[in-house]
Parts: sequence; C-alpha cells; structure tokens
Amino acid sequence: MRKSAIVLSVAFILILVFATIYSINYKKNQLPTVNIDIPYSGLLKSKHYDCILPVGALYTDDDNRNYILLVIEKNGAWGKEYVCELKYISVIENSGTHVALKVNKMIENPVVVSSDQPIFNGSEVKIKKERLNEK
Repeated sequence: MRKSAIVLSVAFILILVFATIYSINYKKNQLPTVNIDIPYSGLLKSKHYDCILPVGALYTDDDNRNYILLVIEKNGAWGKEYVCELKYISVIENSGTHVALKVNKMIENPVVVSSDQPIFNGSEVKIKKERLNEK
C-alpha cells in the first residue's frame, strides 16, 4: 500500500512538471513575433538628427498622437521576457522610409518596427530579428 502511494505521488509530480513545461512552451509559441530596431543618430533629408527610426516603428493612437513601442527585457520566472512599453513621441521629419524624433535623451531600448499580430502597451512578445537596418 505504501509503495503504491509513493509511486502515485511521483507519477503525479512528473505529470505536473511536464504539464508546466508544455504550457510555458505553448504560451511562448503563441506570442506575437516582432522585428525590432535600435534608434540611431544620422542624416535624414540632408539634416542631422539624434534619433532616427524606420517609419514602421511609428504608431498613431485614436487621439492622433504619435507613439512608439519600446521592447523592455525583464527577468521572468522561466527566463527572459520581452514586454512592449508605449512611449509618446514628436516627429520632426518624415522621409517616407524613416522618421526623425524629438527626444530629450536618446532612446536606448529596441523599438518594435513590425509585428505578426496586433500588439499594445504591456504586450509580451518574442523577438524575430535583432536589427532591421544595420549601419
């Protein structure tokens, strides 16, 4: 009787462990996949700007305010997690492919340029490509 209780307990614990691993992997596979880029300083339409991004990184809300989605790395219970954080910005120049942003200090976090699913402030994402525009 006692041996069977131990075997059942061990089997139950193993089932819980495998179910947890499966659910974590399933959740990560369901996350939106994003391409990111890092803001850089450079020339846009023959003018120098401190913060330039691809135009795909620019979003507009219902009140016509421009924003970008930063990708913030966090330590989760099962490793690194990437969460989007909304940041309102002002556009100085738009070349059609890139935008120059007015910023008080340089943005150091990667910025979402595209996503395979709708994403919002607080969305957890997985990163497909580290950088779109290598200099």
